[in-house]
Amino acid sequence: MRSTLEQAPGPRTLDRWIAIGIFVAALALRLTLLLRSQDAAWPHCTVYEGDAPVWVRWAELIRAGQPFEDDLAFRTPGVAFTLAWLGLTTPPFTAAKVLWCALSAATPAVLWLVMARWFSRTAAAVAAAWLALGFGSFAVATSLNNEAPYALLLTLLAGGTLSWIERPRAWKAIALGLMHG
Repeated sequence: MRSTLEQAPGPRTLDRWIAIGIFVAALALRLTLLLRSQDAAWPHCTVYEGDAPVWVRWAELIRAGQPFEDDLAFRTPGVAFTLAWLGLTTPPFTAAKVLWCALSAATPAVLWLVMARWFSRTAAAVAAAWLALGFGSFAVATSLNNEAPYALLLTLLAGGTLSWIERPRAWKAIALGLMHG
């Protein structure tokens, strides 16, 4: 890691523009895949089903005020509550999947900012490109599972933790605590 004395506070303007470019490119690629596939309206994609049908069913029950799996938390409820809160519990699921694509596209952009700030631009370029263009990222972006939002959350937590270590502030600790749940 770079020493704190070598760097200016906050991300540089160029790094912000690069992150925006990464987000736009990654989002365009993910939306192209989503909108040209036969499974755009499904809660999952053809290559990765995961628990997407379970999240949708759980979200339907949340909106109806009904218990799910005997009210025992066998799974993390984030996706189900998000779908219920947004009212995205019935087909077509294209709008929800567009949101998932945006979350997935934001992850390599945030990763660029974190890596460029605390490591190097070379490391940031490799990590962000790998995450933006990796097949697995496309699969989780087009399936309503918890990997896309949690990958973004993990990246934000890593950057937030490094920022807090560099300059401890109460508001940063509170934000990190909220993100950790």
